[in-house]
Amino acid sequence: LKTLVDHPGPHPSRGLLALGSGELGRGSFPSGHAVRGTTMAFGTALLARATRRPPALAIAAGYAALLAWTLLYLNWHWTSDVIGGVLLGIAATSVVAAVPAVAWRTSG
Repeated sequence: LKTLVDHPGPHPSRGLLALGSGELGRGSFPSGHAVRGTTMAFGTALLARATRRPPALAIAAGYAALLAWTLLYLNWHWTSDVIGGVLLGIAATSVVAAVPAVAWRTSG
């Protein structure tokens, strides 16, 4: 998406380091920070046992909100970049969480 959309970020001198593999894309949309952070938070919350899941989901939502605010405060991304990243992270987590349920239904 970064290469396809090629939406510049608010801070032009910021580069994206990808562990020696070069730039993943010059674009800022969607925020990779928001995608990874949201996916990690909600994925961890979904791994919690059913009795602890509601508080874990609330903590994950708080973490994602704090991460989004931090990215905007530090002027690393535009608001649209962060919203897109959070939504993509939630969608990715939802798809991965749905796979075992679908596989169980089709095999039984």
